[in-house]
Amino acid sequence: MTESDVAAALRTWGLTADDRSLWVVCRPEPSRWHVARVRSDLPQPPPAGIERRSPERLTLELGGLSLGALERLWAAADQATVYLCGSLALLEACVERVREMRGLTTTDRAHLLADLAVVADSIQGALDAA
Repeated sequence: MTESDVAAALRTWGLTADDRSLWVVCRPEPSRWHVARVRSDLPQPPPAGIERRSPERLTLELGGLSLGALERLWAAADQATVYLCGSLALLEACVERVREMRGLTTTDRAHLLADLAVVADSIQGALDAA
C-alpha cells in the first residue's frame, strides 16, 4: 500500500493523514482495507455498547495502541540518550581542563581524574544499556 492509497482510503472516511500521524494498515481482500491510527489514547466505545468491528479490525486497533505506547517509551529513551551524551561531552571537557590545570599537585590531579573517570564510566554504561 502506498502513501497515496492510505490517503485516499482515509479521505473516504473523512480522515486526513498529516506528516506526524502513523497508521497500521492491512488488506484482507483486494477490495477491503482495515486502517487504524497509531495512538496512545483509547478509541471511543461503540455506539450503544454493541461491538460491530471485526476481529481483524480489533486486532489492528490493538496493534496501533501497542505501537503508540512504545512510541512514548522510545521518545523518553531518546531524550535520556541526548542528556547522557551531552553530560559525557561536558565531562570529557572537564577532564581536559583538569589535565591542563596548573597549581594542582600530582596526587590531587590523579584523584580528580579518577573521580571523573568513574562518572564517565557510569554515563557510558547507561548509554550502552539504552
